[in-house]
Amino acid sequence: MKALRFFGLLATLLLTMSFTACSDDDDALTGISQQELLGAWEVAPLDKNATMTDASIWIFNTDNTCTCLVGERGITVSYTYQLQNHGLRVQLTTSEGHTIYFSTGKLNKGEILWQEMPESGGTRLMHKLIRVVID
Repeated sequence: MKALRFFGLLATLLLTMSFTACSDDDDALTGISQQELLGAWEVAPLDKNATMTDASIWIFNTDNTCTCLVGERGITVSYTYQLQNHGLRVQLTTSEGHTIYFSTGKLNKGEILWQEMPESGGTRLMHKLIRVVID
């Protein structure tokens, strides 16, 4: 009788674990590859109704360098970049050695999530990069 209760308890635990281990990963972001990141991207708000006062353009090159052109302020900052964590994080380093990190991932073919991470000391606002063509 004890063996039957033990196996019943074991079966219950296994069923519980199998249901809790299953999850809906449809909403999970997938990382980006360097090939997908190459080119020019404009920073835009995730919310379609929001506006940005000082949008920037990021240009990623094959030699792991990138440039950020900050809209109306006319600031240009150059970085080297490295994809980390299977393309879910980008490390940017200035020539002075200052490093910032962005959480990233594919939203769709022409859009990438772009959020500065807390160790960078930024505001943690979540934006998206939208692919643009520069003449």
